[in-house]
Amino acid sequence: MNKAAFKLTAKEVGSIRQPIELARTLPRRAFTSPDFFEWERSRIAERNWLAACFADQIPDPGDGLPIDVWGIPLVAVRGLDHRIRTFHNVCPYDGCPVAMAPFRGTSELRVTYHGWRYDLKGRLLDAPYWAGRFGNGFDTVPHQHRALTEVACGVHLGVLFVNLFSTPTTLAAHVEPLKELLYEFDLEDLRATTDEAGQIEIFESLPAANWKTFAENDCLNILHESFTHELYAASPDIPRVSVDGTPKFEVVARGNLFGFGYREADVAQTYPTIDIPHLGRGHRPERGFFLQLYPNLSLAVMDTLIAPIIQFPERVDQTRVTGATLVRTEAAGPAGLPQRRAADDLFATAAAEDTAVIEAIQQNRRSPGRDQGFYAPFWDKPHYLFTNRVLDDLLAADSQNVAAERPGADPGSSPHNDGSP
Repeated sequence: MNKAAFKLTAKEVGSIRQPIELARTLPRRAFTSPDFFEWERSRIAERNWLAACFADQIPDPGDGLPIDVWGIPLVAVRGLDHRIRTFHNVCPYDGCPVAMAPFRGTSELRVTYHGWRYDLKGRLLDAPYWAGRFGNGFDTVPHQHRALTEVACGVHLGVLFVNLFSTPTTLAAHVEPLKELLYEFDLEDLRATTDEAGQIEIFESLPAANWKTFAENDCLNILHESFTHELYAASPDIPRVSVDGTPKFEVVARGNLFGFGYREADVAQTYPTIDIPHLGRGHRPERGFFLQLYPNLSLAVMDTLIAPIIQFPERVDQTRVTGATLVRTEAAGPAGLPQRRAADDLFATAAAEDTAVIEAIQQNRRSPGRDQGFYAPFWDKPHYLFTNRVLDDLLAADSQNVAAERPGADPGSSPHNDGSP
């Protein structure tokens, strides 16, 4: 790709790479330019495991779900062996989607346009009339075109992750920092909550804001709590700082995991009681977290539940988000609905308050009065590290960029690995 006006200048990169006390954020065109958006989205997709959907959205053999993941159409299918496989959702012959809508309990995939049929492992079964004769033309289809293109995938915390372009990191390595951080939690006994009909409860929205603004707000920005959210404003526990100026939070920066942690005892007067079993390994977890597993999965982690939200950048000014709630298996079914409603109401109220603010911020990105923002060093390290992680992908993936070196840094170093517990 040739150098283009929407890309970052050497001066801008240098300002982003400065220590947090001096650093600036990405410029406003990183949130408003369609060209920047497509460049960023493709570069990040090339280099990372992406959260795609929840495994419980395709619970049974023969179930499938078409999903658009960062601009790439995919279809996830649970096979007769119960294993989930993911394919590019495109027929090699005619380019038609293999699946145009979610499906349940099928034994094969049939393409609407020309009737090609595939089994649940993506192998071609039938190409009717393809050779110009009645019946199955399978034997005349070239061998290299007899299967759908499979995409590497795997499940962790009930989330299906996909690897679109064979990134060098394994999924196990990608999620290891999360597993290490949540050592207090019994992650093996988690299920997504279900409604009265036994269907997974999915929460979807389409905020008119750039995906980075959503991610920053959802689990990286700490100080806004008291001012944006009625629940926090009424709490004597918030803001998360002691009278003597000691923070009552810990910055999380481990590999691709950013955010902050806190002691549950420090927010005892903030959150309503959620009368469901705790998630601890023997004892109730003492810490909670707000986390972003880069690039597109945020997690609110409390002692009784984990709420993951998947972010799908659709346009420079629009992000589709899909969320679920994970609890102990015994509390996940319809019988636990009354006890879970306090948590549902909490998240719904907070989401509405946040959406109003981030959509207003997106509108204000048009103003020439603010190009690059700046940071509050006490509060904003998670945001600073996340921004530098985005920059890592943009620079590493595009050798044509005019500012491919980090000022004053070892080319192999990376600020997103700095920091903390």
